Amino acid sequence: MWRVALRLKPRAQHSAFACRHLSTWVTNEPGATPAAEATAVNNAKTIHRISPNHLRSQEDTRRVQLLIRTFKQYGHFVAHIDPLKKSEKSPELQKWNWGSRCGPTVSCVALSQCIDPTSVGFSEEDLDREFFIGDDLSIGPVATLRDDHEFTPAEKVAIFNHMLQAELFEKFLGRRFSGAKRFSVEGGESLIPGLKELLQTASDLGVEAVYMGMAHRGRLNVLANVLERPLRAIMSQFQPYLPDEPDYPNNSDDVRYHLGTVSHLTMRNGNVMQVRSTSDIVSQPIAFGSGRAFQDIAKDTDRSRVMPLLLHGDASMFQGSVREAFGFSGLEDFKTGGTVHVIINNQIGFTTLPKQADSAVDVAKISRSPIFHVNGDDPEAVVKVMKMAVEFRQKYKCDVVVDLVCYRRHGHNEQDSPEITAPVMYHCINQHPTVITLYFKQLQSQGILTAEQCADLISDIERNLASEHDHSKTAPSFWDNLGDTPPPLPPTDVALSNVDKDTTTSTGVNRKLLQEIGAQIFRIPAGFTAHKKVEAIMNNRLRAVETGARVDWATAEALAFGSLLAQGVNVRLSGQDCERGTFNQRHAVLYDQFEALSMRNTTYTPLNGLILNLPHGYEGQGPEHSSARMERFLQQSNEDSDGFTTDEVKADVDVNIHIVIPTTPAQYFHALRRQVCALYRKPLVMFTPKYLLHHRPCTSDLSNFSLDTTFQRVLGDHPDDMKRLVADDQVPTFPTCCFGWCESVCLCVGNTSRCAA
Repeated sequence: MWRVALRLKPRAQHSAFACRHLSTWVTNEPGATPAAEATAVNNAKTIHRISPNHLRSQEDTRRVQLLIRTFKQYGHFVAHIDPLKKSEKSPELQKWNWGSRCGPTVSCVALSQCIDPTSVGFSEEDLDREFFIGDDLSIGPVATLRDDHEFTPAEKVAIFNHMLQAELFEKFLGRRFSGAKRFSVEGGESLIPGLKELLQTASDLGVEAVYMGMAHRGRLNVLANVLERPLRAIMSQFQPYLPDEPDYPNNSDDVRYHLGTVSHLTMRNGNVMQVRSTSDIVSQPIAFGSGRAFQDIAKDTDRSRVMPLLLHGDASMFQGSVREAFGFSGLEDFKTGGTVHVIINNQIGFTTLPKQADSAVDVAKISRSPIFHVNGDDPEAVVKVMKMAVEFRQKYKCDVVVDLVCYRRHGHNEQDSPEITAPVMYHCINQHPTVITLYFKQLQSQGILTAEQCADLISDIERNLASEHDHSKTAPSFWDNLGDTPPPLPPTDVALSNVDKDTTTSTGVNRKLLQEIGAQIFRIPAGFTAHKKVEAIMNNRLRAVETGARVDWATAEALAFGSLLAQGVNVRLSGQDCERGTFNQRHAVLYDQFEALSMRNTTYTPLNGLILNLPHGYEGQGPEHSSARMERFLQQSNEDSDGFTTDEVKADVDVNIHIVIPTTPAQYFHALRRQVCALYRKPLVMFTPKYLLHHRPCTSDLSNFSLDTTFQRVLGDHPDDMKRLVADDQVPTFPTCCFGWCESVCLCVGNTSRCAA
């Protein structure tokens, strides 16, 4: 039986089409011709003209419809998708006489040969998205799935060779680095040929770049045998610590199975595919967001040239970021044209057994994604399902889930003892032959592969592994093997160690250019009818830019964005109500009127210029609207709270995250521009005000935005506002004088603990 269960919902309107394929079992009238039977099933209105026993024909049709519905709803319970065969079949299913339930003339065996998924939709919300059979999709009735593409002997040997490389690679690492955690793929080796076919098929269908988020399990094997990262570079990472690279001195020596890579793979069609891969729990948002960003940069409007690919563990599927990604998948500003999700289903999450948790694929149901369950011990089935998943994604531009049901031969890691919490399961695993053994016996019985040929393959692979291990001791830098780095943000990304400590970042802009930008942004086009309140706001902003006075916060922000766009820098706002602005202040989009990172640089080294704007302050609607919690971000900062340096440039470069509380529109303007103009990249968290956004005295002159201005860490009082000057020689006469700190939050929160006199 084909070891794939298609978990799809029936579409009631097409039940007759499903019955069409069962016409020889539903009509019992003697002497009835096939043509008459087909007409009777396809056109229920004419049944009484053909069959004298009208009621009996209706009953037969009802029984077959019931059988089809039962097969669709419960067929996956009897599909052979568990390689360990430990899931006992329900006694009710074992005793179920499918034929007697739906009529003696219906054969269950014949039914399994004829059910056609052309009649199957996915939900009432997606009636236009069906599993049609066509020349462009390798999908047919259940009986034809296995025979749809017969693998040639050469293809079968290639599948065997890919899995053999995966198995021997894991065993070699286990022998040479016995004490190291590597989260091996053993038990799910069929993942490797499956992923290779997935990428090959994607390239055939026009995909040029893949953003891959990788799970722990199988990470190193995918790097070596799918992404073609040099084995010596991987083995060189099994040292206790990575050496500090000259250009990246802040690397905190993360574990080897978290480090990313960039590969350029030459596919069978001759095209070169770029694959960017990252790992760890942050891989989901990184792959999802990077894929969408690259689609925007490459102007891939139909989402067919850039594809996100995410690999999950069966337990990690329940992380909140996974649910969010499925929720975002249908939103216009976030969708990527579909993400292929591959679940490495070990049937156990760390120590959590399946009976203690929901199904690993339940999360995917929120996006009505098709789910393919496939037995990891059937590598040919895995390869076919991976191919179908990409075809489906490219055709329908929606998420697809492949549930690779396998097992882990070791524990959560190689130092774990899984027998403690799952003794029965691991007794079964210890007795179970490897997928390589099973597939070799299959190929041997077919006369495709002999024991001598297999021994030669093993010898060649082990010889190569030993050679790569010898070279790993003198392997080049990890970063030399990383691949191309992402295109730098203007003006350039440079190593932090090369930043001139005496250089001040210039963030000012020519006044004339600012006025031109303001005119383009705030002048409402002719023939466009904006809301009266919005029109008044735009006119006030245009007047402020032209006169150079009373520039408010939203105007400063718009000028910062506009000046960056003029420099060729893309600006993306992400968040609820970001077009209008939460406090009705931004209005970046006009409508015609008709009547979220703090440790990324230190841990993973890539530079990050993300800006996080958080409204802060107890005024307005009350403290429940002030969720910024600045003390939490301050705790993530690596700056010494007991000391204060006067070397601002050095402090900006060395700190891991910038935290700013802007108090004027000009300061906000320069803080935004500094994220791009500076020679370094640091995440920026800004606690933006609420009341000040519309407070008329809190404005800035346009001269504060000009070329000779820049961002200031502390804004001092203007000399004209000073009422009294105290000479230095008079200060010691006040020995009891103390400093006071005032902020609009409770003592236990805020930045009181971070203040230095």
